[in-house]
Amino acid sequence: MKPIGRFVEKKENPFVLSVNYPVFAASTSVPLNQSIQKNMMESLVKNKTLLEEIYSEMQKNTPKGEKPDLAYDLTKTDEMRIHHCSERFVSTYRIESSFTGGAHFNYSYFGETWWNPGGKAWRIIAMNALFTADTAYIQHLNTLIVAKLKQQGAQFVVDGTITDFTNLLRKGRLAWVMRPAGITFIFAPLSVATFADGETAAFIPWKAVKQYVRKDGPQGRTGRGVAKPQRDEVGPPANSGIAAAAQQHGRRLPARRLRHPF
Repeated sequence: MKPIGRFVEKKENPFVLSVNYPVFAASTSVPLNQSIQKNMMESLVKNKTLLEEIYSEMQKNTPKGEKPDLAYDLTKTDEMRIHHCSERFVSTYRIESSFTGGAHFNYSYFGETWWNPGGKAWRIIAMNALFTADTAYIQHLNTLIVAKLKQQGAQFVVDGTITDFTNLLRKGRLAWVMRPAGITFIFAPLSVATFADGETAAFIPWKAVKQYVRKDGPQGRTGRGVAKPQRDEVGPPANSGIAAAAQQHGRRLPARRLRHPF
């Protein structure tokens, strides 16, 4: 049985407003569906309210009878993509695309990973669930991430504008996903490189941080996080989510290309 039954897209007019998320078909992952749907519907409501408030303010500064002069329609889309799906953990990331004025779109990335320890109940985990209580892993991860980004030519890291991620790592503010091979940190356009460079990903194999990995965590041996995946790196159809919302309104969003496969 395939782990993903289908992807669901919900839209709201008159803005470019949508959410796109998976519905699991595999029996072990079905319990996640309700939580995911609830979170995405809350995102849709929140984004609609935000766009209505922004549009209302714009109208106050626009001559009567005219519409605000915008390069694109007001946009808020939230798309969930699956990085890894197995019986023990499901790792996803969400891409929020927005246009509320200005020269270009803005993107925000959020990682969400669920773990099913002992096959009992799914729960979202923070990054510290992967590593030992010794916070030395944060500095080690920081060193590896900086090296990976420099290797890929991420401009703001190469030129010294950004030199350290320890504070963001400590506060859990870097988007991350995981699979049996390692952990990946995903950076939105303009985070570590130019907007034209698109998104950037820094993949860190578990063997590079093995001294800090929790044995009872989702990727550890006793945590059984390395169970054989039902299907790895499952993604939504090409015409779903953000791309579909853009196509519906007769325009294309700026391309997001990966500087490193992950």
